[in-house]
Amino acid sequence: MKIDRKSHPVARRVQKRGQKKKAHYSSAGGAHLMQMESRLETSGAVAMGLDPRVFSIRSQPMTFDLLSGRAYPSVAALQEAQKLYGFRCVKYTPDFEADLGGSNVLVEVKHSELINQNPKVLEYPSILAR
Repeated sequence: MKIDRKSHPVARRVQKRGQKKKAHYSSAGGAHLMQMESRLETSGAVAMGLDPRVFSIRSQPMTFDLLSGRAYPSVAALQEAQKLYGFRCVKYTPDFEADLGGSNVLVEVKHSELINQNPKVLEYPSILAR
């Protein structure tokens, strides 16, 4: 896959399962290409792109260790810290970070069926708010 050098860095690469999902997104900083894991994520990116309150969005912006609540710039950085310090972690990478002009919001896009299968995903915001 070609990498758009103008786009924001991502915490982890999108898995190449089946058909690749891509969306073009035009932001205040110019157009860049983001790769999505699902059509639902693509729809979320398009919806945020249409919202006048959203200045910019980043796909896969950072990775969290849900056990400690610490944020890492990438999965590789979390794995490196895990090797170095020998701690157990539970990795979580949100789908998007939206810049609302003064505050940033993490956005997770999930189908209701996936939430029904794993309702624990709804606890992630309170874990990260520690």
